[in-house]
Amino acid sequence: MKKYTLCVFSALLINSFTTHASDDQIRFTGSIIPNSCNVDTNYVNQIISLGKVPITTFNGINTTSSATPFSIKLKNCPTEYKKIQIKFDGRRDKTNNALLGLNPSSGGQAATGVAIGIYNQSSLQLLPLNQEMEQHTINKQQEIEVRFIAKYIATGATIIPGNANSLIHFNVIYD
Repeated sequence: MKKYTLCVFSALLINSFTTHASDDQIRFTGSIIPNSCNVDTNYVNQIISLGKVPITTFNGINTTSSATPFSIKLKNCPTEYKKIQIKFDGRRDKTNNALLGLNPSSGGQAATGVAIGIYNQSSLQLLPLNQEMEQHTINKQQEIEVRFIAKYIATGATIIPGNANSLIHFNVIYD
């Protein structure tokens, strides 16, 4: 009898939760565009060397190496769009998820206590991963070159030297 009462009570309890469901909704928006900008072939699959940085460069958490410039050039952009935003994503650093974490090393030990920061070249503002940045205007030739800098940044009080490589992806958002 106790098992039967427990089953009936459980069924009533579960049923009471379902009667309080709300009518919330999710709306999807977007558009289909005729084409997208093309990445200039000179800027495809870039390899940016941040150099061999001595451990003594870092004097504590948030100290950085010197800046290394790089850029992304887009051409043949749709005439329907006048502005773009770029959003970077990649392996997040475990200590600071705004920074690009280092890849586990193959053929040697990976450095620890450092990550890679991506910055806007003009404002020197850190561009956190997975966040849209400010808009950039496409020129009359339907091209745009967006400039950035990359720096190693100390994320820990102790840094262990080693390979300090990573990979970042970018998405173009049209406005």
